[in-house]
Amino acid sequence: MSYPQICRADPPPAAPRRIIACMSYPPPRYDLFPKSLQSALILRGALRRCGPGVRGVAWPDTPTVRLAALAQYLHSERIACHLTAAWVWHALPDAPEPYCVATSPGRGHATTLPGTRIMQFSFREDEVAKLGHFLVTSPQRTLYDLLHQPHSLSELEREAARVLLGKLSDRGAALRAQLHNERRPYGKRASTRLATIMKTSSHSLL
Repeated sequence: MSYPQICRADPPPAAPRRIIACMSYPPPRYDLFPKSLQSALILRGALRRCGPGVRGVAWPDTPTVRLAALAQYLHSERIACHLTAAWVWHALPDAPEPYCVATSPGRGHATTLPGTRIMQFSFREDEVAKLGHFLVTSPQRTLYDLLHQPHSLSELEREAARVLLGKLSDRGAALRAQLHNERRPYGKRASTRLATIMKTSSHSLL
């Protein structure tokens, strides 16, 4: 069995050019490598840990690379969501377990891996981003889902929500209008949470 070529950093000054070349196509499917080969490449310094998976040492820590590190959980067009998506978008430094993935209604929960939380949602086209080979909820949709949690938000969820809000070009104006007009359960609570996070974020900039 042949495996994708691993992007390795070249000695200076060639390294920057090599990294740019690597980013012109999706990261290799390191999840398809045997575990023994992954371990050997980590020991050699060709791979490094990235969330539940690995990334090539020459690949920068981008959302596309982080999403590829979740490949084993994202088959059958599953979509990274909630705190897992927050990690992909660099709203969290580490990917917390369980890894949250979403499926379209009617797809079922077949072949669920340990440490995975699977939910069913309907998404608009603009609420899902395709990075490389895989899918993740957009920063705004990820924030929307976190705000609608039925339980009290944990410190980790509040921090992820704060960082995601800062990534929105309109600073949450469209999301605030959406929450004001919706009738989904927990909508009023989500609106209140967003207002609190927006106020906290504004104070942190003073």
